[in-house]
Formats: sequence, structure tokens, C-alpha cells
Amino acid sequence: MSATTAPRGMVDLWPGVRRYGPLVALILVTAGLGAAGLSVARPIFIVGCVLVAWDAMRFGAATNFAVCFVMFCLAPFLRRLVDVHAGYEASGLMISGPLLAIMVPAPWLLISLTGGRTVDAALRPFFIVCACGFYGTVLTIIGGDLTQAVSGAVKWLGPPIYGMWLYGKAQHEDRLTETVALVSVVLLPILGLYGFWQYVDPPIWDRFWMTYTVIASIGQPEPFMVRVFSTMNAPAGYATFTAAGLLLFGFRRARLTAVLAAAPSVLGLMLSMYRTAWIGLAVGVVVGLFHPQTWRRAAILLITVPILGAAAIAFTPAGEALQERLQTFGSVTEDSSGLERLSEYSDLLNADGGTLVGHGFGTVDVMQAGAKALDGQFIVSWFTFGLILGIMSTVAVIWAGVQGVRHAWRTGTLSGMTAAAVLLSLLIQLPLATISSSEVGFLFWSFAAIGAAIRSDGARTAQREPSID
Repeated sequence: MSATTAPRGMVDLWPGVRRYGPLVALILVTAGLGAAGLSVARPIFIVGCVLVAWDAMRFGAATNFAVCFVMFCLAPFLRRLVDVHAGYEASGLMISGPLLAIMVPAPWLLISLTGGRTVDAALRPFFIVCACGFYGTVLTIIGGDLTQAVSGAVKWLGPPIYGMWLYGKAQHEDRLTETVALVSVVLLPILGLYGFWQYVDPPIWDRFWMTYTVIASIGQPEPFMVRVFSTMNAPAGYATFTAAGLLLFGFRRARLTAVLAAAPSVLGLMLSMYRTAWIGLAVGVVVGLFHPQTWRRAAILLITVPILGAAAIAFTPAGEALQERLQTFGSVTEDSSGLERLSEYSDLLNADGGTLVGHGFGTVDVMQAGAKALDGQFIVSWFTFGLILGIMSTVAVIWAGVQGVRHAWRTGTLSGMTAAAVLLSLLIQLPLATISSSEVGFLFWSFAAIGAAIRSDGARTAQREPSID
């Protein structure tokens, strides 16, 4: 009997190995080449991201979405690992790997759009943001900076293009949120534990990168002086992905599994000191309390997350810093970063020219020396695209988010409510963060597409989504 059970077990494991094996192999090969000091790891990783994303499409949108999610989480870590051994590469070329990966479906999307089919009205805000991104690209080329034009085009056009492709697929797949929740429940606790290590004793590759980079918000490369960014590129991106992941596996996975995974994830989220993501998570959890599919799970998160946060304050070396950060919620006058963001509006209003037509890409990229540090969707859009197109772009982002939340809520499904909660957690950040480009844009446009396209066929969805309570 044992001779027959082993092959069955191997057959059962093979689909997962086939789906995610190429991604794991790419990560291991890149890490190995980087540790050996071989700069060839950079182009291999970038090309590998494209090939792995293309391969994942063969297994459906859910697998592709999960693979891209992991790429965005780990690409900055692999970049730092290569840099410390092969030399610092200022442009961060490897970060483009996941962004190029989400552009892989673009040819299929183009064929679909030019095939004589009527474009769904739900995609209109996606097209508006793409048009603004194209304008920003042309503006940057006119300004003579071709490198920033290409970089900005990928960051601003890639996420909504991927969202449009995902919209068409989400109408036929019910397991998108479930698949990425499964990936999150495995990946994010690891990222949280790594974040704690990063805070207590930053690894040499993180110290090396922090010494050369121009991002002021990450703190200092010394023990207990880091604003945790874990394996990602900045505290904002890491905290946003973690907050989204907590909602995903909190609503989609078994309760005990979710609680166990939440402990290190919440620790990392707290150590990021990124209050905007804290607020987003709170909004997503509270909204979940008002839906019959998620209220029990939301109640568990509502109890668990504050307890874990209090434990982080009481039992970790970051307790005092976390207390000071929390106190800024109750005192606007002591919130220096909040006051700085408010001053950005007056700075733009008083600027001499340029704010009507925009400045193009690169001028607000914190990864580029000399770039202007701006926060908030409207502020960044205004500075990049000009006042008129900046307003159009911001309205389109809100439009896409609201329509996604509205449709997802009305489906009455667990997948729909999960997508709505994640979308709301991102939308609430719009005044204080840019949510439509780069890695956060990948999250936003993906869930805007899922929310707008998810099926409301209750009987069919219930069949695909068995209860795990």
C-alpha cells in the first residue's frame, strides 16, 4: 500500500511545483549569483521575471497575480544582496523586473481591445490614467530625460494595464483573492520576522544600501534606528503590502492560521512606523464588520491586531518609538510629517510656472538624487501631469476604486468583500500617498479590477468557495 501512496503524494504536489517552481528557481539563482559577486545576476533576474510571469499565465490569472505579488515583495531584497557583493548600482535596475513582468499581458490585452469588442465601461478610469501616463512620458522626453521617461512609463502605465488584463480574467476566475491570500499567509510572516531582524541588527546588505540611497524616511543604518522596510524598497510599500495581506489572509484563511500568521506580520507593520497603512488596515477591518461574510473574521482581527500591537510596544526595543508615533494621532501640531505634507499644497500654488502643464517623471522620484519629495496622489499627479490632467488622473483613481468597492460589496461573496476591504484600505491612503503607480499601484489596480469584475453568481461562487469557518 505504501508503494501506491507515495506516487499519489508526488502527483498532488506537482501542480504547485510546476506553478511556483520557476519563481523559486529564479530567486535562488539570483541570490546565488549575487552572493558570488556576479553582476550578471541583474539582467538574469530582469529577464527571468518576464519569463516567469509569462509561464505563470499558462496556469491562469490567479497564479500570475500571486507570482507577481511575490516578485514585488522580494525584488528589492535581491537587488541589495547583489549590490553589496557586486557593487552599488544607483539606478536600481533590478526593481524594474516585477514592473516589466506585469507588462507581459499587454500584447494579449491589445489584441483583445483591437478585436472589435466593445470596451467595458468599467475600464474607462483605467484608460484615463493610462492617457495621463502617456502624457507624462511625452513631457519627460521633451524635457530630454529618456531614462526617466521609460522608468516613469513603466511605473505609471504597467499597473493599470495589468489591471485591465486582470479585469477580463477575473470575470472567469473565482480564486484570485484566495490564491494571493495563500501566498500572503506564508510570505508575510517571514517578511515580518526579517523586519524585526532589520530593526535590531540590520544585515550588511541593508546597511550598504541605506548608506548609498537617498531615501530619508528609512532611518539610519544602525541598530534600533531603522524604519523597517523588510525586503521591500521603503517603509510605505512594505507596510501597504502587509496591511493588504493581513486583510487577505484574515478574511480568506482559517482563523487559527490567520492569527498565527498575523503575529510577525503585525510586528513588522508596527516597526515600519507608517501610520497611513495602519489607518488603511483599521478601515478595512472595520468595514468587514458590516458584511455577513466577513464580520466574524473582522472581529477576530479587531481583537488580535491591537493586542499584537500592544505587545510590540510592551515587549520590543521599539516600544518607546512606537508610543511616540501613536501619540502623533492626537496632536496635529506635533506631527511634523503631516504638517510637511500640508505645506506641499501651498508650495505648488506659489510655484512659478510648470504646475499647469506639469514637470514630467523623475522630478518626484525619491530614488533619484535631487528629486522633489512629494506625498499624496493629487500632489504627485499635479506636479507630474499639471493641474488639469492631475485632477483628471486623481478623479479616475477614485472612480476606479469606488466602482470596485461598490460592485464587490454587492456580490455578497467572500471574494468580493475581501477585495472591497483591500481597496478601501488603499483608497483611504490617497490623500497621503501615491497609490496608482509602482508596487502600490500594482496592488490598487489589481484589486480595482477584481472588485469591478468579480462574479455575483452566488450559487456558483459558493461552490468554488467552501466555508473554512
